[in-house]
Amino acid sequence: QQQQQQEQQQQQQQQQQQQQQQSEEHAALRTIAKREDSIFYQFCMSLRSVSVVDLRCKLGDVAWKAQFKGAVFQGAAGLPGPYRQSLSEICADLRRSADLALKMRSALPIRPLFVHCPNYVNETGLDRNKLILNPSGTPWVPLFDPARARVRRLPTVRVSSSSSSSSSAVLLTTEHNRQARPNGSHEDMDRAVEDEFTASAMAAVATSAAKVASFEDDGELMVQCYRFGQLIGIALRSKSVLDVDIADYFWKQLVGEPVSVADLASIDYTTYKTLQFCDPRDNHPFDEQEFYAYYGRLAYVCALSDGSTTVELFPGGAKHVVRFADRWRFADTMVRVRLAETNVQVEAVRRGLLTIVPADALQLLTWRELQTRVCGNAVVDLALLKRHTSYSPRRYDENSDVVRNFWRVLESLDERDTGKFLQFAWARSRLPPADEAEATWRLKLNIIDSLSEEDLPTAETCFFNVNMPHYKSYDKMRRKIMLAIMHCSSITS
Repeated sequence: QQQQQQEQQQQQQQQQQQQQQQSEEHAALRTIAKREDSIFYQFCMSLRSVSVVDLRCKLGDVAWKAQFKGAVFQGAAGLPGPYRQSLSEICADLRRSADLALKMRSALPIRPLFVHCPNYVNETGLDRNKLILNPSGTPWVPLFDPARARVRRLPTVRVSSSSSSSSSAVLLTTEHNRQARPNGSHEDMDRAVEDEFTASAMAAVATSAAKVASFEDDGELMVQCYRFGQLIGIALRSKSVLDVDIADYFWKQLVGEPVSVADLASIDYTTYKTLQFCDPRDNHPFDEQEFYAYYGRLAYVCALSDGSTTVELFPGGAKHVVRFADRWRFADTMVRVRLAETNVQVEAVRRGLLTIVPADALQLLTWRELQTRVCGNAVVDLALLKRHTSYSPRRYDENSDVVRNFWRVLESLDERDTGKFLQFAWARSRLPPADEAEATWRLKLNIIDSLSEEDLPTAETCFFNVNMPHYKSYDKMRRKIMLAIMHCSSITS
């Protein structure tokens, strides 16, 4: 008994230490996540006193003058380098807030604009690196609104997961399921429940439309969405790129293109597989007994993508158990709800975007074209970069040993370090879209013979110039470049 008591005391002490450590970590994170320290928040506050007309810069020009507090190069304010650096800092702040939200959950004092998608949290499925708009704390639309974003009702959708080689699955949509299900099970739902569901949905859609019309007064997150839409427009006009990986279905909704259940699978494969109503071991469909044994008392409740917000699919839905005969009705509704969970936020982003970019111009772009123009390519195309590189003095060219070593170094870097090199050299971590007919940018590699091999490379981010000592060996050049890009990521370093 004494030994058991000692073990219990040790366990309690360990639990107390863990709780204390977690509280200390949260306190430290709250200090980091102060509102005034958020670059994106400062950006939103600054735009309150700026006319929208002033943000509509000429194509390829800067939209504002950027000067960092405490920066060494104070005289660089307004040049392209600090401007691009400010965009990079804003994007880094958005990514960082998503990381903090995952660690702190509800303890975060600032509601982040973006959160990590469920595939990132669950470590399953595709597109785990994608961010999604935060669905919490905004007017909720419990039923899909066809007037704002359409769901393409495909008879079958097959999505494969990287976690399993035999994970192809089929989710049948409403029209197909009415033919596939026997005994007219679609009509078996309680009439009172369905009437309540429909009435609630219509009221919610009307309320949501009214909320969107006055979103500026509807909370901090809606204002952030509006300002982010303006930021997208500014990036388009200034031909800059935003280093933020956002889920594909966000861009589809932004331009009004259809979304499908494949888009749900790309951000939340776990929920997608759950709605198959199949045994995860061999994918055989559940019969009625297996359904109740596996799902228990499954209610008409939906967990949103932020992981902390749950909503009833209709008033009182938490008290209604999903019957086996109504499982496909439940699945269809769940898919629609999840695909529409950020409709209000996307509408705010769109309204902000249209204050900077004309609607007619936006209609010329597909969602993929818009995504590429705004975010560029996450993977740096070295062949494209090489085609847009010049060398100085003129006696150096692609066949020179020092130039060959330079490209060998870049080819040896992984995707993350290649982005760091671009950040070091150009104050942006991604290349613009590969539209070479309109491309005006170029990397200039200046070989400085007068510098010692012990000197480090330097960069002029305003002009995309890299000044490189004439390193005689590949190993020496790689060490010096790695040292530069790891410890000098901004013009204020």
